[in-house]
Amino acid sequence: MDITNEMLNDATLNEEEGEGADITIKSRGDADQGNNNNNNNKRPIQQTLGIIKPDAIDKSDEIINVLRREGLAILQTRRVQLTPEQAASFYQDMYETEWFGGSVTNLSSGPLLALILCGPNAVRHWLEMIGPSTWKERSAQPNCLRNQYGEQGCDSNNALHGSENETEALRELHFFFPEVIVEPIFGDNLASLYLNQNVHPVLTVGLSKLVRERPEDPVMWLSDWLLANNPNKPKELNTGADVCS
Repeated sequence: MDITNEMLNDATLNEEEGEGADITIKSRGDADQGNNNNNNNKRPIQQTLGIIKPDAIDKSDEIINVLRREGLAILQTRRVQLTPEQAASFYQDMYETEWFGGSVTNLSSGPLLALILCGPNAVRHWLEMIGPSTWKERSAQPNCLRNQYGEQGCDSNNALHGSENETEALRELHFFFPEVIVEPIFGDNLASLYLNQNVHPVLTVGLSKLVRERPEDPVMWLSDWLLANNPNKPKELNTGADVCS
């Protein structure tokens, strides 16, 4: 849906339509608040790294559909093939474990798809979706993604990777996406507060004028109006003013 039309659909006239009519913006979040137990507000919006490994790359479309159905947004993807040295660097924390060699071999065996995943409690959510890493453990959870897409009887070829915690997520995201700045993302309450303080006041005025003007191209009209009436726009100096010597 067009963003402006969506805003207009959420806007209600305070008075009868006419020259003096005003509109009030009411977000869907506000409208649904009475039916919401605020569970999502208690769950932090996080970013984490997901990897579809070379042994499951042919099933990437299926896996992506699953995570979207589960409410995880994909902010960015990158398809790469790592060298064994790069894979060893990525798995540096498991250097002394028995799984290190097999994991490095698997991760560098072909193209992989790295994903920046985002959503409420995304680190834990993604880990719960993919399940345990070893074959014995994941076979006990038949619905987990590693059991569905990993190689049977093999610990290393387990199809998917997820960051273990927020600290690891930050390091691993920067490994594949060094240009990305990972910042805290507003939850519902803070987002509503930010919009109410910084966006809704000026947008309400603009939409009120839009309803009165009824321009042929409402999107372009509103865009131009917002640019012209941006309260944060730097004020232009009067270049014609005399300069005192």
